Amino acid sequence: METSVHLILCVQHRSGDRSVRLDCGNAQARPQGQSGGMSSVDQQFAAVFGALVPFLLAVSVVAAGIWTAIAWAYGWRYGGTIEHLEAQLRLVAEERRIASNRENALASTVDSLKTTVESLTAELAKSKAKIEDGVARQLESDVVGKRTDGRSSHASAERTHFRLSCY
Repeated sequence: METSVHLILCVQHRSGDRSVRLDCGNAQARPQGQSGGMSSVDQQFAAVFGALVPFLLAVSVVAAGIWTAIAWAYGWRYGGTIEHLEAQLRLVAEERRIASNRENALASTVDSLKTTVESLTAELAKSKAKIEDGVARQLESDVVGKRTDGRSSHASAERTHFRLSCY
């Protein structure tokens, strides 16, 4: 016949008007008169304020975990969208830069063409004046040379003037 002996260590601690009994065999701390857990909110607040630093550490660890989970979910869900929008913004900025460069190049081309047109217009005016002077001299020489028929020289002068005015 075997006999076993169980030794139960009991420690009592008095804090304020509460007495806590620690049963080492079960390793649970229970206030006297309760079978487990806390029954009122006042007792829960008392437990929190009795161990404020560990409570705040536990809350901060849980909050950091929740924050990390939300940040990961946000990055997973919207990460590609944000990168896509940033790429579109870079593309629009590049297209604006290219359009601005083209606009500047076209403006310089227009300016150079304006100066070319102005110089050609001035040259045309000079040429027209020279041609008119040359034709007038030729008509005068024709008129002087052909004094025999005044009517025909006047008609040819009108035809020449008509041709010049068409240009």
